[in-house]
Amino acid sequence: MLGTDGAFAFPTQLLHGSPYAVTVASAPAGQSCVVNPDTGTATGTVTNIQVTCVNGNPVTIGGSLSGLAAGRSVRLQNNGRDDLILNGNGNFVFSAPIGQSESYLVTVATQPGGQVCMVSDGNGMATANVTNVSVSCVTETYTIGGTLSGLGANRSITLQLNVGETLTLDADGSFLFASPFAFGSFYSVSVSEQPMGQTCEVSGGGIVVGNVSTVEVICVSDSYLIGGTLSNLDAGGSITLQNNGGDDLTLGADGSFVFSAPVDSGTNYLVSVLAQPAGQRCTVSNASGVATANVTDVIVRCVCDRISFPYTLPDNVPATLIDAIACANDNDSADIIDLDGQSISLTGSLGVLTVLPAISSDISLRNGTITRAGENPVRFLATSGSGHLSLRDMVLSNGGGSSFPSCGGSVSVNPGGSLILINTRLSGSVSNADLGGGAICSAGTVTMVNSIISGNRARLGGGLAAYGGQVTISNSVMSGNVADTQGGAIYSEDSDVTLVNATVTGNHQSSDGAFSGADNHLALRNSIVWGNINASGGAVQIFNLPVTTGSTSVSNSLIQGGQFGALDADPLFLAPLTASATPSSAGNFQLSDDSPAIDAGANADVPADSLDVNDNGNTSEDAPDLAGNPRRVDDTAVADTGIGAAPIVDLGAFEKQSASVPQADLSISKTNGSTSSTPGRTTVYTITVMNAGPSDVIGATVTDNVPASLSCVWTCVGAGGASCVGSGIGSIHDSVDLPTGSSATYTADCLISAAATGTLTNTATVGSDIDDPIPGNNTATDSDTLTPRADVS
Repeated sequence: MLGTDGAFAFPTQLLHGSPYAVTVASAPAGQSCVVNPDTGTATGTVTNIQVTCVNGNPVTIGGSLSGLAAGRSVRLQNNGRDDLILNGNGNFVFSAPIGQSESYLVTVATQPGGQVCMVSDGNGMATANVTNVSVSCVTETYTIGGTLSGLGANRSITLQLNVGETLTLDADGSFLFASPFAFGSFYSVSVSEQPMGQTCEVSGGGIVVGNVSTVEVICVSDSYLIGGTLSNLDAGGSITLQNNGGDDLTLGADGSFVFSAPVDSGTNYLVSVLAQPAGQRCTVSNASGVATANVTDVIVRCVCDRISFPYTLPDNVPATLIDAIACANDNDSADIIDLDGQSISLTGSLGVLTVLPAISSDISLRNGTITRAGENPVRFLATSGSGHLSLRDMVLSNGGGSSFPSCGGSVSVNPGGSLILINTRLSGSVSNADLGGGAICSAGTVTMVNSIISGNRARLGGGLAAYGGQVTISNSVMSGNVADTQGGAIYSEDSDVTLVNATVTGNHQSSDGAFSGADNHLALRNSIVWGNINASGGAVQIFNLPVTTGSTSVSNSLIQGGQFGALDADPLFLAPLTASATPSSAGNFQLSDDSPAIDAGANADVPADSLDVNDNGNTSEDAPDLAGNPRRVDDTAVADTGIGAAPIVDLGAFEKQSASVPQADLSISKTNGSTSSTPGRTTVYTITVMNAGPSDVIGATVTDNVPASLSCVWTCVGAGGASCVGSGIGSIHDSVDLPTGSSATYTADCLISAAATGTLTNTATVGSDIDDPIPGNNTATDSDTLTPRADVS
């Protein structure tokens, strides 16, 4: 029996696991009492049994719960006691009743995690059971934010929250997404768009349990490598580059390069040359910019600066010419190398096809002679695909050799390359290759003006072999060339070949004609093709180009046999050359007074002097003829048969200047500077040939049949525009071009036989087909008394 409020305990103890039930045996007078909980199982000391007594009739307090999230719970109280824990939505009733007419107050003692619950109709005076208390719960939302650092100036970054809201920022500092996030939900921040030249990384993310301000976005600048390509550095040379005044990089060979230190994105780079290579000057293209990616297009190109062009050779040493060409190849400009009238003898090496550096830029060689010395076969010049070679006032002789295994005895032109001949003679060269080309082999472009290709030999194309590309020949002569098979003058395949005011004569071939090939486009204008021999046919066969493939166009030309409707009449050269199996540079192909080629051309086809052959600065006038004389000279003694208003151009390389006979005073001198010589020793002869004019002489013959007691090696140098073969062995039999006022000097170094006795007599002569008003000076003789060496014993 209890008499006051407070704790109570039954005196009888129960065994562990025993059930119990508590009831009110007798209530106080005027009150009603309720036990809660009134039953259970004893698993330990039980102290939570509440006995609530109220005055009068008891009433209960209850209502409904809504909005409670799954897995959450809320603790309610009535009048600050009688805890009621709810784990789900629905109706509820406090366990302890209150007395009728007593007040009640329902409150939230403990909110559910991440939610806020509000009580409505939670207080009043209980006159009956209360069932309308309403408890409503709503989930709380939180903001997601953080800090941004490291963003570069004038840049922006776009962040994304989960896969929804994006936020663009343009400055460091704190940031906050607008979208609220519910308690317990997952959040993740990522970079949707990186700032230019930077990479930003995000840390932070997880389950929302409150406002988030701990997301960190840190940006760092990207860095890029700076590099490019070095070209044209001399072998053995070195160059040092810098980027932005530092990060030195030394290179020793052409190729790609990369500086070791990267630069930040958006920053400037500047590549410069700190140390130039010896003898070269290197420049940088695409040297500067703003790094927004790895840079690979910086271009460093080196050129030669040890020689200033135009350059005149100071001597005739081969190494000097080789160095000058190598230097010119380095440069991007068109360079001129003047041989200053000198003769350069080049010696080949076994296995070397071309003795001079391959022409890889735009180079002009002028005013000199290049010849081969020694037994080793070798050509002089070759162009690469980017090479453009011009030979002006040059003589190239004795190139290649009888065992030379490559195409083009003097010059080879590769596809994309080009060769221009101006006032130049190519003679005495040999190719033993299947592709032929005694003097020239070309797969590129050849332009020949006012030049001579004579006395060369090859299997195909005794003078020239062309394989693709273009060949243009004007005011020029191709004579005395020999092909062991086809094309005494020219052999071509898949080429465009054009001859205007050209003379093709005295060429020899075993089959076909002076021209041979297939799939060509051949055009002849104002030209002469005469006296070319086909040995296998046993007759004078001058032209046999297959026309079933390709095309042939002939106009206002003279062709032996009258092929393609051409004029078939002897051109009456001053000194025709009879073709033979032996190459020759003899002959004079100027026209005699009664030549049918006089005034027989077409004025519309006269070549313009686009290459300024006569060096007068006028490139729109008619080009001069091969002798340097004007074109379109009217010969009143010959009827005009050509096309155009008089004066009408002649056919072939030479223009007949008048009906008068040309004259030239040729002279020759010979001396060894002594009147006595000693058997078994050497003596040196100087032979000088001169032309006092008034006419130029093409193909003067110089002869010196040395006695059997002499063994001689000789060289020749022309002056004043004269050209001759550069060197030879034994007797001299040379064809010389002698403009008025010019001379050619031969130096013969001769060993006298030890058995020789008596008088040593040596005679040299000069002659031509042009009238000589003073023939008495065309012969020179040197006589020496032979004095044996003293027998000292």
